[in-house]
This record gives sequence, structure tokens and C-alpha cells, in this order.
Amino acid sequence: MKSMNNAAAWKGLEPTLGWMIRRGAEKHPDAEALVVDDKRYTYAQLSDRLNRLANALADLGVRKGDKVALMLFNGNEFVESVFGIAKLGAVTAPLNYRLQQKELEYIINHSDIMVLIYDAEFDPIVKALEAKLPRVKEYIVVGKETSAGRNYEMVLAGSPSQEPEVEVLETDLASLIYTAGTTGLPKGAMLSHRNHLWSCINSMLREGDYMLEKNVIIPIPLFHVAGFQRFLITLFLGGKNVMTRSFDPAKFLGLVQREKTTATLMVPTQITMLTRVPNIDQYDRNSLAAFQFGAAPSGRKLLQEIGSVFPRANSTHCYGITETSATASYLPATEFRKKMGSVGKKGQGYMNIEVRVLNAELQDVKPLEVGEIIIRGPNVMMGYYKDPEATAAAFYEGGWYKTGDMGMYDQDGYLFIVDRKKDMIISGGENIYSPEVENILTSHPKIAEAAVIGVPDELWGEVVRAIVVPKSGQELREQEIIDYCRTKLAGYKCPKSVVLLKALPVSGAGKVLKTVLRAQYGQP
Repeated sequence: MKSMNNAAAWKGLEPTLGWMIRRGAEKHPDAEALVVDDKRYTYAQLSDRLNRLANALADLGVRKGDKVALMLFNGNEFVESVFGIAKLGAVTAPLNYRLQQKELEYIINHSDIMVLIYDAEFDPIVKALEAKLPRVKEYIVVGKETSAGRNYEMVLAGSPSQEPEVEVLETDLASLIYTAGTTGLPKGAMLSHRNHLWSCINSMLREGDYMLEKNVIIPIPLFHVAGFQRFLITLFLGGKNVMTRSFDPAKFLGLVQREKTTATLMVPTQITMLTRVPNIDQYDRNSLAAFQFGAAPSGRKLLQEIGSVFPRANSTHCYGITETSATASYLPATEFRKKMGSVGKKGQGYMNIEVRVLNAELQDVKPLEVGEIIIRGPNVMMGYYKDPEATAAAFYEGGWYKTGDMGMYDQDGYLFIVDRKKDMIISGGENIYSPEVENILTSHPKIAEAAVIGVPDELWGEVVRAIVVPKSGQELREQEIIDYCRTKLAGYKCPKSVVLLKALPVSGAGKVLKTVLRAQYGQP
């Protein structure tokens, strides 16, 4: 055999997202990889389609490092796009289609998007934005061809299916996922191929039977890092992802029954919705044995709801954020009932993810002492896109990422989240940051000051309440304020109730005392 150097032998085997899906197609080409409503794709079929997309994008001028945005519902087009883009060494930027046009405009421009792939339902939004997106050169639309974009299926049909020959490294940027910043402007978390793959590996090695995670139904949006990572994990294991374009409780239960799915990842709001499906016992849910959830605290009510919907399921409470590729810590199913509310035990989490809690003196906390959770591992992001200052501020020396989440260990070493990122509200699994909503409120011509807090809600977990001080001589009505916000913000970010005050409580330093506001106005 002719000798060759090790670098040449390694070429093409670098562990990347493209390598992962190619490996799957080679090992089990006829196994089902994806079910979307009534559409089914084997690994070979999925590989053929995503290679066609990759080659089509290359013909459109997409090169390594270029950014491609996805404004797509859950479906095969989203999955194909992620892997097709990855095989070119280009970067996927999933967009939260629930955002307002102004928010989408900022993210698309800030991330230097070259190609936008979107569902036809979003055509009015895309057409309204097109003139404001000077860097976007090509539009590809799923469902039909429009004046703005090429038809997705026609693009695939006109392109070859051979493997793209682009050298991609595990350290290369793979995705750019925007997370709302505490200053109100979204920040783009840069996740490498290595970040995503180590998240897959750690999830596979998590306590429990990983074989259950080879037939997974995904009801959460893929544009969120949790949904994004969830479909990657399943395909990494050679399993089957089942999904619908958007969450419909009855349709979801029908798919669980039809596909005999064994695992899922949901937000608590979705579980509550499932409990309200009429005649739920008509659906066979006994196949589902592994239930994972995050995005909100757990409690006995949630446990009861999980048990009523999925009587055979063991529950795992997961903790992770965008900047950690959705993985950080977890409470295994075997300990869920004993330590409800905890997100894991000290020293017993993911294989190579380190978690610490530091007090104000930057020392590790004692039991029951509250401090900031910091995380280190190969799953932690590369940094924030085009924001070196925010990146530097987000890390301690040694690669420790500052989550901004406050936590504590109990006497047994179990970690509990005692407060989320400062002033953040979580509604239906969506993060809502106070400054963004407050900036909109104070832009109202009749409002002098405003603050927002979260109040408990049976369905959504939390909803936004606005605390507003009118300008002198101005009269304001609750509905007027809510309607104003609806023209400026995504629906889930808008206040559901309003309290009018003459002044906001402030500290000696002039900062609004939200602890006082929560104590006085934080109940439904």
C-alpha cells in the first residue's frame, strides 16, 4: 500500500456535522431518519437531498464561512438545510419566526446573511424586509416559487447529489444562534461543529438507556437550541426523528401512537396543553418511556401532569442554555421524585462538562449559599458574533462561562436554580428579557417610566406584567398599552396585564427595586 502522511489520511474524517450524517447514510442507508407528518425519509434519501442542497448553494456562491438563515417550521427542509450548509463549511443561522419584523431585520443584517431559506407562509414578511436586507443575495422558498425566492424543490432537482468536496474542521463555526441580550439587543452565540458534537456525545453517555432516544418525537421549534440539538442527537445515534411543522397537541399524540415513539423533549407548557386534549385515552401513549424537559422549574403539579399523559415515562430535568449547546447539567430519572426541582448532582453530570457555583468573592459556594452558575467544557460556545466585548465579559479565566443564572447546592450536593438570568421571564419556554419590553413601553408617548415582571400563569408558566408610570397629565388605559406593545413585539413578549403607579420604587443608587415590585404585584 502506498504510504501517505497522517494529515492526508485524516482528511474527510474530521468529526463535523457533515461527517456525522455521511456516516449515518453509510452505516444504515435504509433505516428511517426522519418522519414529518406523512413524509418519510431514510438516511440515504436524506443524504441525497441535503447533498443536492449543498451543491445548489455552492452554485449560488455560498462558500466556507458564509451565513445562511433559516426561517422554517419544523420539517425535513430545516434538517436538510443544517447539514447541507454544514457540508460547505458555511454557517446556519436559525431564525425565530415569532419575532417582529424589526427584530428579524436586526438579526439578519447583524449576522451577515447571504442566503435566506424560508417557508412560503413567511413570504409577506420576507417581501416587507427584502429592501432592508442589502447583504442577502439569494432567497429560496419552501412551498412555491415567488417573486422573492426560488422554489426549494426545484433547486434540489436541478442539482447533483455527489458529496461536496470542502475541507471542514471540527473547530469551524457551524451555527449562529441568537439569544436575547440583557441589554435588549440579541447576541449571536457562535457554536462550532465540536460544540454540537460534544453535546451529542455527552447526551448519549447520560445516565439511562440511550436506545430509547433512537425513536424521538420533537414538538419544540428547531430554531431553539434545544430543538436544534435534539434532532442532532437522534441522528448521531442513528435513530429516527418524528416531528410536525408546528405543535398541535392532538396531532402530537396521534404521532406518538402511530410511530410508537419512545422519547421526547418538551417544555412544561406543552405538557399542560396535552392534559387538555379531549378524550386523551383514545391515544396509546405507552411506548413513550423517556421524558425530558427544561425551560422552567419542576414541581409536583408538573410530575402529576407528565404521569397522566405518559404513564410509563421516566422524567429527566435538563438544564442548558444556547451558549452551552443546550447541555450543562441534568437530574436523572432515577432521582427525579426524590429531588424535584434540582437540575443535577455535583460531580455526577455530563462526562466532560464542569459546573461550579461562585459567590460574590468568586469562591465556590457552601451548601445552601446562592451564587452564579459557571460552566466549562467542549460544548461551550466560541463567543458572541462580532461582539468581542460581550465575549470577554462572558468568561472567567480558564474558559469558564458565566451563565448569569443563580443557583445553590443543597446539603446533599444537588444543584437548584434559585433565580434565572436577571429579571428574565420564561413564558411557554420562551425567554423574555425585561429591557427589551421596557424600552418599547417607554417609547409610548404617554409613559414616563416602566418596568416588567413575570407573574405565575397556569398554562404558560409565567406571563409579562407591565408596571407603568404615566407622564404628568396623561391618562392611560391597560388595553391601550397592551395594544401598543403588540405592534412592536412578538406576542409572547407583550404584557398580559398592566399596573399603573405614580412612581416606581428605587434604591439609593436610583435602580428600580424589582424585588419590591414582585412582592407587591407578582401574583396573578
